[in-house]
This record gives sequence, C-alpha cells and structure tokens, in this order.
Amino acid sequence: MSRDAGEKENPGTQERLKEAAQSLLTWYREHHRDLPWRCSKDPYKIWISEIMLQQTRVDTVLEYYPRFITLFPDIHTLARASEEQVLTSWKGLGYYNRARNAHQAARIIADRYGGAFPEDLQAIQALPGIGAYTAGAILSIAFGKAVPAIDGNVLRFIARLLLLQDARGSSALHRKVDQAVGGMIPDHQAADFTQALMEMGALVCIPGHPRCETCPVNTLCLACAHQMQSELPVKKERKKANPQMRYWVMAFVKENQILMEYREEETLLGHLWGLPMILIREGLDLVQEAKAHFGLDIEAGPVLGTFIHQFTHRSWRMEVVSCSLRQSGPISSSLQWRHFDELPQMAIPTAFQKIMPLLTAGDAADQGSRRS
Repeated sequence: MSRDAGEKENPGTQERLKEAAQSLLTWYREHHRDLPWRCSKDPYKIWISEIMLQQTRVDTVLEYYPRFITLFPDIHTLARASEEQVLTSWKGLGYYNRARNAHQAARIIADRYGGAFPEDLQAIQALPGIGAYTAGAILSIAFGKAVPAIDGNVLRFIARLLLLQDARGSSALHRKVDQAVGGMIPDHQAADFTQALMEMGALVCIPGHPRCETCPVNTLCLACAHQMQSELPVKKERKKANPQMRYWVMAFVKENQILMEYREEETLLGHLWGLPMILIREGLDLVQEAKAHFGLDIEAGPVLGTFIHQFTHRSWRMEVVSCSLRQSGPISSSLQWRHFDELPQMAIPTAFQKIMPLLTAGDAADQGSRRS
C-alpha cells in the first residue's frame, strides 16, 4: 500500500473533520425533520425554540412553540406581557425559570437594543438565561456566524467521532469538542451545519446504542472502528440518589372553588400557583403546622391520594389531604379562593396540575362542599 493510499484510508484529525462536515451537510439536507422553527431565520423565534428545547423533548415543544409564538410573535410583544401571562403560556413545560429569563431578556432587548436581537456573542451571553450553547445556536442559525453550539448531542457525536475519552461533563471534553467543531464549520454554511450536528445526535448518534448502520460518517468514526460507540462519552461516577421530600398538600374545596397558594419567589416553583403544602417531618402534626405556617384553623380529613413528582435534583412525594376550614375570618394574603373555571388560565406547574383532576371531579367537589 502506498503512503498516499494509507493516508486516505486513515485521515488525520483535520482531514477527518472536514470530510465529516461535508457528509453531515449532505445527509442533513436530505433527512432533516421539518420543524417549525427551521422555517425562519428570525433570531427571536430561534431563541425561543432553543430555550424551550432545554431539557425538553422535541415532541413536547412542538405542542407549545406554535402557541407561544402566536401569543408573543415578537420581542416587543413578549416584553410588554405580564409575568403571569408568560408563565401561564408556559404551563406544563416545566423549568419555569426559562420563561422568566426569556421575559426579562425580551425587556432588556426592547429597552437596550430597540427590539433588535444583538449579534455580538458577549452581548447575547449577558442576557438572562442564555449560555454559550444557546448563544452559539442563535449566532450560527440566525446570523450565519461560525460560532460553535455545543450541547449534549454534539458532545456525544464528536466524542465518538474522535474517540475522546475524557469524562462527560469535564472541561477537557468540552474544550476539545469546541475546538473540533470550530474547525469543522464550512464557510457560509454555519446555519445548516449547526443544525446537522444537532440532528445527527438526536436521530442517529443517540445515547446507548447509536444507529451506526445509517450514519453518513460511520467510516470516519474512530469509536465505530474500535467498537466503542456505546462506551462514549465516558460516564462520570454515579451521583447519590436524589433526595425525596415528603409533603402534606392541603385540598380545600367548597362551592366549586379551591384554595390556591401563590408561591414565594425564593421557593422552588416560585411565582407560580399551587396548593398549600407543608413539609412532613417526624413528630409534626398537620393541624398545628397549618396554623403555624398559614394561620389556618383546619380540620384534616382523609388522604385522597399520593403523587410523586420528579425534579432534576430531587423528588416530591405529595400526600393530598382533604381539609376544611374551621375559621370564617381573613386568611393569609398568599392564599386565594379560585373558581375551578379559572384554573386553566392560571400559571400552575405540572407538580400540581396532576393533582387537579382528583379535586375537580364531581364527587370530590361535592364532598368538599359538604365539609365546609
């Protein structure tokens, strides 16, 4: 075998990356999904899609994105909206700080940049809720700039392509991937290339067992050559199990109304509506704790059901207790009686939404009315 032939079969890193980039572009233009945010170069719409896609499945975002864009078609409309309107439109998507940050960023863009999305990397990253990945996605997709956008899909693909064995989440792996992607971006094709990398990680180079037989760069992939696809990226040591917090969730129902709590800013799911709840601790009594926490004189009935809600770093075990008020005077300012018909227009997170069908059913409502 000649030296030239050997080099062609085993290309160096730069040659491998350049060849992979062209193969990815060809594959993407033939096989990419028709997603609504790909029909526009509007940085606002691309930004909203990227914010929604953080830690959320594409199928779920496809339900919420068109509604959100219809309600808030541009930065000025989003900036003028109230926080309650924004959070209500986000209801069910979770990770509500994304919505709060987007709302705050829209107001900054409207005030500081006249509603025009900035095109400078530092200016974009200075906006609330926008990190390096989202900034890179906006600059490359909306403005065609050669800025890498490195998310989990891209890390996984490049780690396998180049057989990078640094631990997932390490700065060393991120630095190597960022350098590799920066050298891959073809001239004047940054938008398609960024989306091609994302699509490859989402559809083909998936976690666990990638679909190497359909991969357009399988002959260039070093992990594939060494049969190490499923081992990369290298997993970090397993963390301790997320703690589970146990709560009493108090269900007060009367005359087609339910007692709701507007949660404080510093609490998890702050600035959202939920049911009044109290942390269960050994030796504590619900009736006494309701008085201490909310100033409520209550009668506690049976447990109506138990619900588990999983967050990223913890879970809630919520024991829903049927309760009635013994008092007739004023209650805490954070608590309000709201009619069942109002609930769809309120910013109620999923943790509490899953409880509502239990309480809004006819029997539960009637039972609550009799107790009160």
